Amino acid sequence: MAFTSLFRMMRLFLLLALVSFLLGGSLSWAKTADPWAGLKKRLEQDGCDRASLDAAFSNKDMVFDPTFMARKINTLLRIKMQASTKKTKTEAARNATPQPEVLPNFLKPESLGKARLYMAQHPGLLDSIRDKYGIPPEIMTAFLLVETHFGTNVGKRSALLTLASMAAADDYSAIEPYIKPPGPLTPTLKNYLKKRTIQKSNWAYEELKALFGYAKMLDISPAEIPGSPYGAIGICQFMPTSALAYGADGDGDGDVDLFDKQDAVHSMANFLKKNGWRPKLSEKGQRKVIYRYNHSWRYTNTIMAVADKLMEQEEQNPK
Repeated sequence: MAFTSLFRMMRLFLLLALVSFLLGGSLSWAKTADPWAGLKKRLEQDGCDRASLDAAFSNKDMVFDPTFMARKINTLLRIKMQASTKKTKTEAARNATPQPEVLPNFLKPESLGKARLYMAQHPGLLDSIRDKYGIPPEIMTAFLLVETHFGTNVGKRSALLTLASMAAADDYSAIEPYIKPPGPLTPTLKNYLKKRTIQKSNWAYEELKALFGYAKMLDISPAEIPGSPYGAIGICQFMPTSALAYGADGDGDGDVDLFDKQDAVHSMANFLKKNGWRPKLSEKGQRKVIYRYNHSWRYTNTIMAVADKLMEQEEQNPK
């Protein structure tokens, strides 16, 4: 009798263990069946249409990719470690790799030749920008050259996938296998990376939400929008939040399509004006405004240098 009771208890235990295993497996499967479930729920709570979300995320190319976030965190880590490296001035001068003050490729004759050709082909557009926003044609042409080579390089990867992958990568452990520190990774640095991963995930989420807003405005799917490695879109390479904040309808059709030349150029000019550009602005003031477009002094120097070269050409060959 005791043996029978023990057998029944063991059988019950095994049955419960099996049920627990199956239930746990099914729950685990449910969590991984749709890796975007949490992101879609959050976007829906913030006002995005559920049907649009399901349609966009069901695209066959929407496969979570942690390397998008890892690329950004690796860059931040490299900057952090370089800044924290203590050297004497003599050692720094001896070991430092000289950094060019500009991005040299844009000052090559071929690049400047394309810029001059663009100015010759679009005098009406550039003159209208100068009249409306007070921005010289040479400055606008320099931006268009540096950003996307006049719209020929707007990115090939999906802005949706890039931003969604970064937004979903809020846990450092998801990207840790792809982190490549240039030196020893101390506990302090690792905590820094965890914090920055969360910050960049939150940043990407806001950009992702804006991307859905931008796509809705144009009545297109966000899955159709190509972008840069960090999700910038259009000829002007705006982040989606900037597209909503500074986008301008340049051709008067009622839409703001940043892949349209007129809209993109007017949007760039609108950004510059709203960030402080005005006629007769000092060179120092111009540099500050350009820096707001892209937080890089090499970028800023390049825009100014290209514009100077174009102005020199205009002075030598006036109309």
